[in-house]
Amino acid sequence: MSNLTHVCKNQNDWDVFIPVALLAFRTSLSETTGESPLYLLYGREPLLPMDVSLLPTTDPASSIAEHRHRIVKQIELAQQIAKANIMQTQQKMKAYYDRCAAELDFVEGQKV
Repeated sequence: MSNLTHVCKNQNDWDVFIPVALLAFRTSLSETTGESPLYLLYGREPLLPMDVSLLPTTDPASSIAEHRHRIVKQIELAQQIAKANIMQTQQKMKAYYDRCAAELDFVEGQKV
């Protein structure tokens, strides 16, 4: 077993790592929705420091209203796709469950 740990010996600094864990969760693709939670909420992937350093210096949107409209459309489309993916995943899970599920017959008065 490795001696490397992410928290100190007394494990009293675990809360320091919560922001990093949340960033990892929020930017990871969900198998169910096909998108990251952050993308579904904001309609774009996060801008990390490396991304910001590579951005052009000019604003690609000609106006704030146009930018807002584009973002709203992206969020709506992403959420529609996510809903369809969720329904598809639910159907797969139901089919998987139904393969092994047996219908139980109960008789009136039987203890259940």
